[in-house]
Amino acid sequence: MDTSQETPVGFSPDSRSLILGAVLIGVGSAIGLTGLGICSASVVSATRQWISEMEVPPQQIARQKWNLARAAALAGADAWRKGAAEYDPSLTAAD
Repeated sequence: MDTSQETPVGFSPDSRSLILGAVLIGVGSAIGLTGLGICSASVVSATRQWISEMEVPPQQIARQKWNLARAAALAGADAWRKGAAEYDPSLTAAD
């Protein structure tokens, strides 16, 4: 039996199909990334325009909300301390 004419046993995919598939995946990925870049640029541009049209800048709004939250936290802590002192006067700080 001549071994040179035997067909190989096992898995043997068509290499041309694999190469074509890889090329198509690469081209599709490039097109997808281009679309992602265009969409991202559009969203960033619209966001910048929206922020520039605001009467109060976001940084100032954030600062105001932070000050409100801090004041609320301090008021809550103060109320908690005063409420605890009603039940146990030893919990109050020495003034």
